[in-house]
Amino acid sequence: MPEEIKKLKNELEKSKTNYLYLLSEFDNYKKRRAIDELQIRENVEKELLLKILPVLDDLNCCIGRKDGFVMDLIREKFENILKSLGVTEIPCFNEHNTFDPNLHEAVITSNYSDSNQNEITSVFQKGYMYKDKVLRFSKVQVNRIKKIIK
Repeated sequence: MPEEIKKLKNELEKSKTNYLYLLSEFDNYKKRRAIDELQIRENVEKELLLKILPVLDDLNCCIGRKDGFVMDLIREKFENILKSLGVTEIPCFNEHNTFDPNLHEAVITSNYSDSNQNEITSVFQKGYMYKDKVLRFSKVQVNRIKKIIK
């Protein structure tokens, strides 16, 4: 009889171990699934936002040309929607107006000797961040110092 009890205890321990293993695996599966769902959602939102940004560009072009007050209201509402989705504008004219290749795309370079090297001199298209990632780079003109040949 004691051998039978020992055997049953061992089987019970194995069952407990298997149960805990399966429980742990299921918990890991749920965590992986949640991460995958979040990544899928962010990819879908990113695609949507890339399609919406040209509308904002057009609104920005229209401001001041027709009924500026109405266009300002539309732009403000649209920007608030984008902010609520985690979209923010990439600053181009910051403290030093310095070009950052992680945020800006230099589409034109200029040679002004009286300006700082790698200084942004014009912005052609605003760039935007989605949460902590670049959604679209700012398209800018960047100054480069002329080299004086002696």
